[in-house]
This record gives sequence, C-alpha cells and structure tokens, in this order.
Amino acid sequence: TIQCNTSQAPSATGSASGTDNCGNPAITFSDVNSLGGCNGTGSIARTWTATDACGNASSCTQTVTVIDNTAPVITCPAQVNVQCFYDVPAANIALVNTSDNCDATPTVLHVGDTYVGVGCSGSARTITRTYSSTDDCGNQSTCTQAIVVEPTQVTLSCSPNKTVYPAYTPQACTAITASGFAGGCPPYSVTWTNATTNAVIASGNGASLTTTVCPTVTTSYIATITDANGCSATCTTMVCVYDVACVGTSNNGNNGGNTGGQGGQGWINGGAAQHITVCHTPPGQPGTSWIMCLPPSAVPAHLAHGDYLGACGSQPQQACPAASSKSDATGAESVTAEMESSFTAYPNPFSTSTMLEFKLTKTDVVTLKVYDLRGAEVAVLFEGQVDADALTRVEFKPEVLSNATYYARLTSSNGEVITRKLIMAK
Repeated sequence: TIQCNTSQAPSATGSASGTDNCGNPAITFSDVNSLGGCNGTGSIARTWTATDACGNASSCTQTVTVIDNTAPVITCPAQVNVQCFYDVPAANIALVNTSDNCDATPTVLHVGDTYVGVGCSGSARTITRTYSSTDDCGNQSTCTQAIVVEPTQVTLSCSPNKTVYPAYTPQACTAITASGFAGGCPPYSVTWTNATTNAVIASGNGASLTTTVCPTVTTSYIATITDANGCSATCTTMVCVYDVACVGTSNNGNNGGNTGGQGGQGWINGGAAQHITVCHTPPGQPGTSWIMCLPPSAVPAHLAHGDYLGACGSQPQQACPAASSKSDATGAESVTAEMESSFTAYPNPFSTSTMLEFKLTKTDVVTLKVYDLRGAEVAVLFEGQVDADALTRVEFKPEVLSNATYYARLTSSNGEVITRKLIMAK
C-alpha cells in the first residue's frame, strides 16, 4: 500500500525474484491498472514472470494499493486587530494558503465565525474565523484566524451640578448638556434619563445634547452615550431644588412706608403666597444684610445689584454637591490624585446584588459606604484597615429590589475618595 504521491515503480513497491535449475531466469512484469479513484487512487495488478533460457516460465501477481488519506496543509491569515465591528474584514478564502500531496487545487471554504467578549474598552471581543481545505478524496484540514475588536473607551462630559428655585419662575428650570463625545466607534446616540423614574427625557445623535429640566425635588439626570459597537458610558448631573417661597408674609422691602427699610416691621399680605425670599445687601453696606419677601416682579432688580435668592447665609446650603462630570464607562465616577487603588463592581448594572472589590497600593484605614441619589446613606459595607495589595470583596444587596442608582464611596483615612456608580436594573 502506497500513498497517491508515492512512486509506483518496482523500486518503490518491490520486485519479484526467481530461481531455475539451469541458471538465473529473466524477470519481467506487466501491470493492469485500476486507478480510477480520487486523486489516482485504486489498485495495480502487477504480474511478475520468470522465464528461463528454454522458455519455461512461471508467474505471480502483486497487488499495489494506492490510497490518499493525507489531509491538505492549510495556513490561515494572521491575526487582525480592529477597533470597531464595522472594521472587521469580510471572510476571504483568497488569503488562505493551502496545498495537498495529490490534489493541486483543494477546495477552500469559510466555515464560520464564533466570538467571545463584548467588544468594548476593557472587554475585547475575539472573533474566531474558521477556514477549511478539502481534497478530492474528502480529506480535510481546518485553521483559524483571530480577529480582536477592542475600541478605545467612549467618553462624554456632563454639565456641573446645578440648583433651581421652583418658587421663582425665571430660575425654576435649568439646561443640562452632555458633550465632548469621543472614543469608541462613532456614530453615537445619546440620551438623558431621569435617574429617579428611569424615564428618557431627551435623545439625539449630534455633537452634544442639551435639555431643560424643571424638577420640584432634587433629581439626578444621567447622560448615556452609546457607540456603534453598543458600548456605552455615562455621566451625571444633579439638579438640586431649593425653596425660596415666603408664604403669606411680605414686607416688599418696606418698613411701614415706601422708602425701603430693614423689613423688621413688615406687614401681612394674605395674597402674597408666591412671594420670594431674597437676601438684600444695601449698596455700599457689604456688612449689612437682611431678608426680604418680595413679589416676583421685584426680584430681578435686586438680583441685578448683588442680592441673592434665599435667606441670608443660605448660599452654602443652596449649592449642589460638586461631582465629577467626566464620563463613566466602567463605573468609576471620580478618583483623587493621591489615593491610588483599583475599585470595581461586578456585575454592574445588576439585578439583585453586586460584588464590590478594591485593592490599595498602600496600607490604609478605609470606609466603604453606599448612598442613594438623594445623598442618604444606604449601607456601610466596610470599615477597617486594608493592607497594601490585599484584595477586599464585599457584597451589596439592596433591600428594595427595584430599579435604582446608588453611589459607593471608598474613603481613606485622610479623606480622599473614590466613588463608583451602581445601577440596579430589574
């Protein structure tokens, strides 16, 4: 038995030998070929004849079987790295190299693609593309090409946190903007969502997205950008609500007359339900301020010369807490420059619970707490010392199983903070 590409000559398949009582006989052979199979496979009936000098002859038959059980050699294209799904090259059999021992043109096919991974920053998608090469006898080999899809992180920025005053119509609403779209795989789609109700309040696909909101309670709004790969990032703007209504009582800035005054002898106006509290500082008297309860029409003139809405001394309470407006593709909202650590949550978003995991680069005493969107403390997950490079894991499982957004805050002994947004989506 020989392979189809092996020589069929007796030197390769073997020769007959003979003896005679009166000398060495002559050895000859003749073939009857039955090689009609694939790639010249089949059999050869080789008859060997020994003839002496007197013409006496004897013969025997050798069967040579020709087979092809060797698969082609196949080589796939080299690995390809791209950023976006739309950059993934189409399957191309012309890029596959193949050869066979007996078939000059084996058949090359694209078998199919499989993949693992998401295809976003930090979670590459690896596509495994399989090709096959088959010769005429059905012998087959396969090879695979890897195509790795990993874009840069998609990013966006949100407006800083703001404050509105529902009682005072000109400042009862504010515009919030998501902008600075970059990274990932354009084009982008963007939405603004009310974090309390999960309702989408605006959507678009331009260079930025601005919407006007008029909350009556402090509300966070989440901007979500999604690129062509389906990768997303978020940032948040909190709009704080401050009540400046002075119900039923108004001094209109008067002190019993029409010349203005301290307001200490103010008068009652039962119809003044929508009057506005203003802290008034007389021009040229920076150290003297008092509260006025003014009709809305009188407020602009006071604000124009430096007065402000609300009771005197209330400005620190009116300010919304400062927050990072940078995008959050992995959940990290903010990181101080000095506290170096890894801080992850998985899964995130989550349906019932999520595992928080952190590791510090230096030994420190830390606390890990979770807050809701209103800033109320929801849970204390960890308090104590953590050694450098020690991995700490704690589970967060909210008692109320409904859609919600939380903030996990990791605080070091000197007040440095890392905050991570946690999204519960049922």
